[in-house]
Amino acid sequence: MIKNKKIFIWLIVILVIMLAAWSFFSKSESPKRKINIELFEFKPEAGGTFRQLVDRFEKQNPNIHVELSAPGDAYTVLKTRMVKGKAPDLIGLGGEQYYVDYAKSNIFADLSNDSLIKKFSPSYIKSMQYLQNDNKIYGVPYVANVSGVLYNKQLFAKDHLQIPKTWDQLIALSKSLKSQGKTPFYMGYKDDWTIQSSFGPLAANLMNPKAFVISNNNIGKYDKQYNLPLERMKELSKYSQGDVFSYNYNDATSAFAQGKSY
Repeated sequence: MIKNKKIFIWLIVILVIMLAAWSFFSKSESPKRKINIELFEFKPEAGGTFRQLVDRFEKQNPNIHVELSAPGDAYTVLKTRMVKGKAPDLIGLGGEQYYVDYAKSNIFADLSNDSLIKKFSPSYIKSMQYLQNDNKIYGVPYVANVSGVLYNKQLFAKDHLQIPKTWDQLIALSKSLKSQGKTPFYMGYKDDWTIQSSFGPLAANLMNPKAFVISNNNIGKYDKQYNLPLERMKELSKYSQGDVFSYNYNDATSAFAQGKSY
């Protein structure tokens, strides 16, 4: 096997990552020799999708076995493994500070000159470089996140509820559900990055775009712009399961999937 091999890190991983892994490992391994690689991804709720991709890849490359790891507390598990020198071969992470910290630690393979990069949107590559404040490329963002409100279609159909289309309608529905002892929102703010899921779309629609361009000339100038998004976030928390900082991302997604919130 390859000694001291560096890791490919992928922010959102799909079949392309498997193909890249094959090109990486085939440089030093005979195609006839069985190769074992590990794909570690941080979203256990996406395990079914990744399993399908792994199965498809292994069928196309019978000499490569991919071990899929998707632990519940992925970031903690990954950090422990990194410390012990047992890093996975392929990693799927969110485009956030965790990725930046790992990238700066020089444990990821530098993909800057890899021909695979040309297959991805230049705007995504630039956003990666902006995120890590570095012109090198240590990972590949394949798609962008979508901001919005998820709702349980079965619960809405069962209770004959209409999908709210305005803020006032959303709050009115939430008040109604809460008065019936039901939980409108399930929030996992123990993982503080999840707060961005609420703040991002609210801020984008309620704040002056200039407030997001920070410079020495406008520090503090747009502080009041943050008031309305933050007030609305605080209002949303009233219609949650309560004690939102005691539940993490996995708690929230699992509860929502189990129909514990609307």
